[in-house]
Amino acid sequence: MRRFALLVAVLVFGAFLAGCTGRALGPGEGRLTATGRVQVATPGHKWASVSGTRTLHAGDRVHVLQGAAKIDLSKGRTLELRAGSSVQVQQVPTLLSGDLLASARDTALSVSAAGTQARVAQGAAHVSRSLDVVVAAYTGTAHVDSAGRQIDVPALRQAGVSAPGFISPSPVPLAYDVHNPWDRRFLGDAIELGDELSARSQGFTAQLAPDEGHTAGFYRQLLPDLEHEGSFDQSLVDPAIAPGETLVGAAIAVQGRRGGFVHRWESAFAFRAEGARWGLVALDQRVSRAPLLSSIDEALGRAPSTRPTTQLAAPAAPPTLAPSVPGTATVPPTSGGGPPRQPNGPGGGGGTPPTTQPAGGLLPLPTPPPNTPPPPNQPGPVAGLLGGVTNAVGDLLGGLLKPQR
Repeated sequence: MRRFALLVAVLVFGAFLAGCTGRALGPGEGRLTATGRVQVATPGHKWASVSGTRTLHAGDRVHVLQGAAKIDLSKGRTLELRAGSSVQVQQVPTLLSGDLLASARDTALSVSAAGTQARVAQGAAHVSRSLDVVVAAYTGTAHVDSAGRQIDVPALRQAGVSAPGFISPSPVPLAYDVHNPWDRRFLGDAIELGDELSARSQGFTAQLAPDEGHTAGFYRQLLPDLEHEGSFDQSLVDPAIAPGETLVGAAIAVQGRRGGFVHRWESAFAFRAEGARWGLVALDQRVSRAPLLSSIDEALGRAPSTRPTTQLAAPAAPPTLAPSVPGTATVPPTSGGGPPRQPNGPGGGGGTPPTTQPAGGLLPLPTPPPNTPPPPNQPGPVAGLLGGVTNAVGDLLGGLLKPQR
């Protein structure tokens, strides 16, 4: 009997402990799960390293040195921290430094940072605090309030607060980082899709001539579904936009699910013009990856395959040169016409002789002059002439100087 009573007591005490450990969290409380080097400081105490899971109370501070940490709050709301992040747990958690990911389902979650409050409803948002505060919404909507100024940040957009009360005039496209694990978690497929769409856009533009791809009829041939859109006409095609950009945007507008065709077209290109990458534009229009890529690839198959090539002009025939006299250089005729002149001849000045090179790129071997010099032992024509004149003069002088008899 005593053993039975002892067993009952142990079971009741274990259930009591389990109930204490798994009890519902109250306002300003949280349950920390550390998966790295994490420190916790309670009010009035220094930082102490913790591991595993523990309950946090209002006023407790958490700092992540390495790895990550997760804080579960009441009503299904969570905070996630990464290396360099510091948070103080209270009814409205405060981001002291670094970054946090705030997620809320049915009940909104508010987070404070440097005098700015971000409220996340039915979604997830990345809140960053450094020189300024940036609130980026992955899903749902984040409401930002700073010193009385407010702005709503829809999904896939972000807003910055440079100082209390100085909020961005309007949200801008979310600037993701491929190395950020939170960006990869929520936007991984959109990131990869954006790279693929950009590659197709640039390739399509490169294969067209400058005057192609700027008419509505051109895109009706590439995307047959445009034939069923009666509101699609030339007024929607912006000639200042590259054809590849128009093709991708048109394919997204055709498959989009947010509003009528004209609204989808205008909102897609407006989001792109603000700096959104194509993957975010497709996700914002609720377009699925596989059908979109298939539609664009089929359109590329219907497009001209190569850019028209320019006919090259035939090379000019080499100039006809007059026969040159050995020892002189031929100078091309002047602009007034006339035969070539000799640089040292009458009326000639100097000049650089033109060089004629054959098509093969090699210079021709020099051609010996037609009048070759005489052999070494035989006098040349000039020497013979001088010799004859000398002999004649000698004979004449000899005859005059000879004494008369």
